[in-house]
Amino acid sequence: MRLKRTIRITLTQVHSVSHVAAGGPQSRWCPRCADFVAMLTPEQAASLAGVSTRHVFRWLEADRLHFVETTSPSPLVCMASLPSAGGGSSGSKGVTAAGDE
Repeated sequence: MRLKRTIRITLTQVHSVSHVAAGGPQSRWCPRCADFVAMLTPEQAASLAGVSTRHVFRWLEADRLHFVETTSPSPLVCMASLPSAGGGSSGSKGVTAAGDE
């Protein structure tokens, strides 16, 4: 006699949808600041910091800026971690607008 075994698998997915207004920052939770802060697109962050978008992505890759992942292709950058936004005190690791490393 063969025993019949049934396995039940339950999957749960949690979706977070984020829409960024084209005109300005959006208030979101920054895990590294542990607070709700203004979040910017990489393009907005570059404009505010006075550097290229590529510079912002280098800082993101080097973990020098705070960010959150979204459903869009680009992350949102924490405005408090930008060097020229009056931030930088919450762990920007000495990012300067003039240099990469």
